[in-house]
Amino acid sequence: MRERKYRAYHDKWGWASPDDIWISGEGMVYVDYRGENGDKIACYTEKTKELHVMDYIGREDKNSKEIYEEDIIQFGEQSDLRATVEFEGAAFMIHWHQPNAVTKNQGDYMYETWFVNPHVPIKIIGNKYDNPELLKK
Repeated sequence: MRERKYRAYHDKWGWASPDDIWISGEGMVYVDYRGENGDKIACYTEKTKELHVMDYIGREDKNSKEIYEEDIIQFGEQSDLRATVEFEGAAFMIHWHQPNAVTKNQGDYMYETWFVNPHVPIKIIGNKYDNPELLKK
């Protein structure tokens, strides 16, 4: 079973401190945002339009960096194949960002066994919030 970890990004306040993200006994994720003086300025208990809570997928990239939802990943050493990690239904999926990627008839979302295979070299090259330019097709 994978370790439950989260990270959070707010459109106005940026990245939350890992110390300010916690999970209740019932599995509810809480995110606190603090002002410059350390006072709490907001607390969220669910995703909103402005708050994006991302789940750790239970795998690291080739540089031992934890992979989370909404990370932009590259496949292979010399590859131009890029995808965003997303959670759809009950599984982590990849959303391709290249036209004519190897998606067959499944649109541009795909669950692949090699995505979770630790022997396939995957490298995090950014995320949707800090590096939106990487998503351009």
